[in-house]
Amino acid sequence: MKRISYHWGGKALGFILVCLAFGCFVTMMIGYLTYSNNAISMRDVLAKDYINSNEVRDNVSGAYYYLDTLLEYKSEENIMAKDEPADNYSGVLDRNTGIAATPIQRVEIYGYPPEDRATVALTEIYDPYEDRPTVDLTEIYDPIADPEQERADRVRAFLNAIINLNAIEGLYYYASDGEYVFTNCSMTTAEEFKQYQHHNIVDSDSIAMNIGDNNLSYANYRHRAGTAIYLAYDDDFIAQKQLVFSQVKEELYRNAMVTIALFSLGLLLLIYLVIVSGRELDGKSIPLAIDRLWSEVTAGLLVATVGMYLVVFSLFSYGSLSYAANDMPILVVTVSALFCAIGLFFFLSLVRNIKNGVLISNSLCYKAYSGMVVVGKTIFDFTPLSVKIIGAIIVAEFLAIVSVFVAIGSSSILSCLLLLTLFTAGVLYFLLKYVLKPYDDEVTTRLQASVNKEMKAERLKTELITNVSHDLKTPLTAILNYADLLLKQDDTNEYAKIIHEKSRKLQDLTEGLFEVSKAQSGNIAINKETLNLSELINQTLAELDEHSVEFKINIPDVTITADGKLMSRVFENLMGNITKYSLPNTRAYIDAFQEGGKTHITFKNIANYEMNFDSSEITARFARGDASRTTNGSGLGLAIAQSYVEACGGNLTINVDGDLFKVTVVF
Repeated sequence: MKRISYHWGGKALGFILVCLAFGCFVTMMIGYLTYSNNAISMRDVLAKDYINSNEVRDNVSGAYYYLDTLLEYKSEENIMAKDEPADNYSGVLDRNTGIAATPIQRVEIYGYPPEDRATVALTEIYDPYEDRPTVDLTEIYDPIADPEQERADRVRAFLNAIINLNAIEGLYYYASDGEYVFTNCSMTTAEEFKQYQHHNIVDSDSIAMNIGDNNLSYANYRHRAGTAIYLAYDDDFIAQKQLVFSQVKEELYRNAMVTIALFSLGLLLLIYLVIVSGRELDGKSIPLAIDRLWSEVTAGLLVATVGMYLVVFSLFSYGSLSYAANDMPILVVTVSALFCAIGLFFFLSLVRNIKNGVLISNSLCYKAYSGMVVVGKTIFDFTPLSVKIIGAIIVAEFLAIVSVFVAIGSSSILSCLLLLTLFTAGVLYFLLKYVLKPYDDEVTTRLQASVNKEMKAERLKTELITNVSHDLKTPLTAILNYADLLLKQDDTNEYAKIIHEKSRKLQDLTEGLFEVSKAQSGNIAINKETLNLSELINQTLAELDEHSVEFKINIPDVTITADGKLMSRVFENLMGNITKYSLPNTRAYIDAFQEGGKTHITFKNIANYEMNFDSSEITARFARGDASRTTNGSGLGLAIAQSYVEACGGNLTINVDGDLFKVTVVF
């Protein structure tokens, strides 16, 4: 399943299903918004039953309003017979008694244009909450209106009230002010209306409300003293409406479950696409061509797609295409799925860029910012250091002058000093961080790079010498063996002797070079032990060949901690150099003493040649004091000695004073 999920086919199927789920979901939502039924409206489905629906509430409130209008105007003849179109009814109730307040007082309002002149009815009533009288503006009259037009408007309102009352289905009504009666049934008493389950009785004797829960606010507000209004719903009508109400509500409930299922499916598939988009099963990234668009462009196209669809959605819901939701649902699904596909295409592109970490770097703003930074850095880097420092000083002076003027304006010496200090600190911070520190970092970086390069070169050179020395051992061994065989056959063969001698010398050179390389690369095994210096040096001296130098040894009973084999080789090389390079019939001195917790061992002799070399370079590989190279030697003895001493934890130094050659070993 995981392989299928990350396969392009699985992703394509998920993409298509998301679009279809979105299209169907939106079509269902538009269907709710445009739902129409002759028996029940969409806004009523949330009511617990039909009698508490908005339709019943509107019908009851409307019936009270229409009946109140009829009781006010009474008849067409009564309207036409009045000389004054307006009466003294203010339309404001006393808050405590619910009875109409005192008649209105007409006040002419001047200052208006002639066509906008009006009088405002003012009624003072007592406000028990604030314990003071208040003035309410109630009705606005136009004193220059045409009385005939006013009568015609009232007649029209009277007739509309009758028509609208007759349009309310299932509702029986009776209204009377003692003189005029308006009814659509034969019932005339409150008891007769109370025979029906749902009824409202409002008169001077009692108020009985039994139609729904919130249908009487308008009746309480408009009820006139001395009038009676009875309402009742036909029980069979309510039963039939309740049956249809229940069927519609059940149907809409099933559709709501389908809508929720579609939304959940689309959301789960969208999460799946977000997880697998832009990735293969092994985690590799799969960028598409659209991902190379600037992030702002992709986001703008996504927003534009959403905006365009909102327009289409409004047309399907409330505009000229609202009929399509029920008549052509396939069209709504197709259009919605198409917009979803386009928007999802751009959305997943942003998701892939986020996963690949290029959402910001792929934006136009970031590229512009990066370009400006590069240009600014280039200009800054090519600006001489002196110019940067001078510029920083000029800025500091400018800010100081500005701070002085600001301080003068505020007449505060303390403000002047504070601003000057802040500006100076800011400029110094900028100078140190952005001008001087980059140079310091650059020097440090270059020095570190140079050191690393040198160390790498030295390591490569050591490895090369080690490998070459190792590779030379095999052919040299073969040459020596063949030279030995030739000498065994004929010990007078001069050529064989020369081959044997030179091969032996080359072998010694190769082995010495190999030993130096191993010691300097740290690939030599160290076995430290306590060594008696006197015994070790005397043993080494006894193993020397005949020589013309007299050794003077002054070594007390002292010990060092080092590798015995390596130190034996060190003393052998140093004392061998003395026998080879000392002036004949001279004395060489070997002394040892302890000072400051350290053991010092010195080797001193008189050279048989002019020592015009640098003592710090004589320990390098192949370095020889005899520039003419007339003496025997490979130039590796001192290098081996120094490497072994350092490997054992000591230090070897060389000093030259005229013809005096001095080597000091310290442990």
